[in-house]
Formats: sequence, C-alpha cells, structure tokens
Amino acid sequence: MAGSARAGEQGPCSGDRTGFQPVIAKRFSGSAFTWAYPRILGFLVLLLASSASAHPFHETLTQFEHNAEGHSLELALRIDAIDLEQMVERWLGERINLETDPRAERSIELWLGERLSGRLPSGEKAPLSWIGHEFDGAFCWVYVQLEIPDQTEWIDLAHIVLFDWHPQPTNHIVGVGENRKQAYATTIEEPVARIQLAATEKTPRPWWWALADLAWAVWQLLQSQMSEF
Repeated sequence: MAGSARAGEQGPCSGDRTGFQPVIAKRFSGSAFTWAYPRILGFLVLLLASSASAHPFHETLTQFEHNAEGHSLELALRIDAIDLEQMVERWLGERINLETDPRAERSIELWLGERLSGRLPSGEKAPLSWIGHEFDGAFCWVYVQLEIPDQTEWIDLAHIVLFDWHPQPTNHIVGVGENRKQAYATTIEEPVARIQLAATEKTPRPWWWALADLAWAVWQLLQSQMSEF
C-alpha cells in the first residue's frame, strides 16, 4: 500500500511496492495537474470556495479515467483537507493528525470505502482498491480504482462523500483521457452518476476474412495430398 506523501517524497504517484502505477496518478500527481478546460466553471467554484474565509461551499472534485488495459476505472478525488480531517475524526470518534498519524492511511481508506462505490450493469458491486493519498496545500488528493471487467459499457458511481457532514454538498466528477468529454455531479437528491466507459470491444473481422481462412486451409490440404504422391 502506498503511503501519504508530500512534494518531493515518494507517494502513490510513484507506485507502491507491487509496482502498480495508476495512469491517472502519474498524469495528475501533486500540484502538476492539467485541468479539463470544458469543466473550468466547476473548478473556479472550488477555487473560490478554498479562498473564502468562511468556507461557504462544501464540494469535492473527482477525476476519472478508464484504463482498459488495466481493467479498472482510476479515480483521483480532491477534498478540502480540513473537511477530510474533521469527518474522519468524527467517524473514528477521536482526533488524529492525517499527515503524521500512522493510522491515517487506513482510516481514510475505510472511511472513503463507505462513501464511494461502483455498481456494474450485472448488478454486482465493483471491487474498490486503495492506491494512496497525498496533501497538496489546502487539499488532499485520494487515489483509488474500481475493477472493471472487459466490455463493460458503463458503471454507476455512488459518490456520497460529504453527505453525512454538510447539508448541501456537491461532488463534481469529470473525465480525463478517453473520458474527457464527460462531466457529472452527485448531490443528496441525485447521489449516483452513470459513467460511460471507453470502448473495449475488439473490432470484428470482415466477413471475407473467413473466406480467406477457408481458402488457405483448402490450399494446405491440397499441398499435403500432392506431397504424398
């Protein structure tokens, strides 16, 4: 399991001891994030929220990318560090420092696992795997992934982070890479977003390939029979 990291230290973006390096973490590690420009309005709201002393807005930002080769949906969730610390403390029933306490990693993982889940078209719940987390100024980035079988067309993402803490929270969900044209938001009224995944089906072979295969098989058969004489 990857540990939390600050800038310059090894974190989830550097890969854990299994050698796994999430695509989304490599592309968007630390403060070097490349924002999806069509979603600029939602990000401006986040920036305004972080700069307001009263902290009137309570929102999260989740970027996702379907990794077809890795059979996963990779998620990078950005959450206000103060919100995260207060929610985890109330969930644990005690105060801990999420940047220094050795229990922080596991505590965030278990807390988030109760508030973020994916359901496949079959009705089964997609396994959620923890990657790691790191602090970036006033925010904390949390990296997880959902296991996605081949040829899965969509997944319902239940994103209820903040819902047990603030009366009117919003979770912004935006795609990157092959999913960059997608954007969603979950609220208390609509807690689930249906994410369309990148195509994973192989392009079917043209019908004439079957005839070519048959002709080749017949030719090989004739060659073998002629060699016997």
